[in-house]
This record gives sequence, C-alpha cells and structure tokens, in this order.
Amino acid sequence: MKDSFFGDLHGQGRDAVEFYTEKKVVVERWMDRV
Repeated sequence: MKDSFFGDLHGQGRDAVEFYTEKKVVVERWMDRV
C-alpha cells in the first residue's frame, strides 16, 4: 500500500502537487468564511 502510494506520487508528482495546492486554497477560503 505504502509503496504503491509513493510509486503513484512519483509518477504523477506534478498532478499531486497541483491537487495538494488546490486543496490547500479551498481549505484557506473555507477557514476565512468561518
């Protein structure tokens, strides 16, 4: 499980970073509303 996760992360590093950044922005906006 762990190895396959890191394998996917390595293969899709750029997508993972974009997904993480997008998620972080959404959380920050949600925190501002609350």
